[in-house]
Amino acid sequence: MAQHHFNTTKKPSHLHPTVTAFKTPLILHLLAVPFFIYVVIRAVSVGATYDEVWTITHFAKFYYPDVLTCTPCDANNHILNTLFIKVLFTLFGESLFLARLPNVLAFLMYSSYSAKIINLILPPLIKARFYI
Repeated sequence: MAQHHFNTTKKPSHLHPTVTAFKTPLILHLLAVPFFIYVVIRAVSVGATYDEVWTITHFAKFYYPDVLTCTPCDANNHILNTLFIKVLFTLFGESLFLARLPNVLAFLMYSSYSAKIINLILPPLIKARFYI
């Protein structure tokens, strides 16, 4: 039987170095800060929309199994969002900002992964231009 010797210390040559290291320049993350501030200000200051009220009054009140099984099922019941709202309401009480907090936090994930994608695909000189 032939023995195979694998070199586990050498990086694959066909992969870009950032694919394995995920080193994203700080500037790409800093560009998201003013937009995050804008999202938070809007989450605090804008009045409730019809969809938010519908989610809070019709879906966030259900038991967890009913939310997970989409019972009753409706196009406005976004299961993950409703679950996060329900958990926040259970822990901290009901407020419009808490109903919006899952989406505010999702912006952080969205902007972080946008920066990572930009870092992977765009040449260094034009990365900051296409972040917005």
